[in-house]
Amino acid sequence: MFYAVHEILSTGDTPSESADKGRDPSQFIGTILLRSIGPNDLPLPSHLFPPSSAPSSQVLNMELGYSFLPGAWNKGFATESLNAVFEACKRTPTFWAPFEKVYVRAIVNKENPGSLRVMAKTGMTELGVYVWTGNPIWLAGKWTERSDLHIWGMFLVD
Repeated sequence: MFYAVHEILSTGDTPSESADKGRDPSQFIGTILLRSIGPNDLPLPSHLFPPSSAPSSQVLNMELGYSFLPGAWNKGFATESLNAVFEACKRTPTFWAPFEKVYVRAIVNKENPGSLRVMAKTGMTELGVYVWTGNPIWLAGKWTERSDLHIWGMFLVD
């Protein structure tokens, strides 16, 4: 599931076509993605998943990703938007049929303290730190062969 996040502007902030049509003016500020975890995703040790989220036909394991434009950082938009998405997912458990449970995880690099704070504010639980090593990748503005990844998770439907 992909969500485009918009900031609702006051009518005096920025003129826009939407204001002329009777809608509140808004501007795009980021995206949120919830997708199912598959066999080609980062394999994590079992202790970084709660036992009741073990892959089965009754549990859908999802991964969270999000990105916001720099102008939207440190204003609470990520926390507010993620909480809204999580609440929408919880409101209609029948949407997830045939799954009885829906578990969402997030992987946050230690180099991203803002996202670590967001995870804590959304009610996700930190499950541990996974030390990733591998071929060099471009991450957080530099090449790295090692990264400390904080693993967070929670049940959206339990």
